[in-house]
Amino acid sequence: MKDITYFGDPSGKREIEELVDMGVDIHSGDNDIQKGIEAVNARIRTNRLKVFKSKCPNLLDEIEMYHYQTGTEKPYKENDHAVDALRQLVLALDKRRHKRGRVHFVGLDERKKKEEQLEQKKKEVTHVRKGKVYCPW
Repeated sequence: MKDITYFGDPSGKREIEELVDMGVDIHSGDNDIQKGIEAVNARIRTNRLKVFKSKCPNLLDEIEMYHYQTGTEKPYKENDHAVDALRQLVLALDKRRHKRGRVHFVGLDERKKKEEQLEQKKKEVTHVRKGKVYCPW
C-alpha cells in the first residue's frame, strides 16, 4: 500500500487526514471542475483515454447522464462519483507530468511563438561535429 499514491476528494478532508494517520500516501485532489473537464476532453480528443465497457460500466453510465445546469458551465452534482474520480485522476496525472516538464499548458498564440523560438534556437545550435551537421533536436 505504500507504493501507491492516492488522491482523495478535497471535500473529505477528515477522511483524508484519517488515512494519512494510518500511513496511507494520500493527497487532496484538484477540485477545479472546469479544468478537469478540459483535461479529460483533451485526452479523449487525442485518444489518450480509453474506457473499457466491461471494466468501468458505472463510469460509462455516469458519462451518459452527465449534463450541465441550464445557462451555465456548471455540471449537475448528481450521479457523478466515478466522473469526479476520473477528472481528479487525469488532473493528478497531468500535474505529475507537468512537474517533470513534459506538459506545458499554453494558448495557441503562445504555442506558435514558442515554436518559432524553438526553430530559431535550432538554427543557432546547429553546428558541425566530426564533419557532419549536427542538431540535438
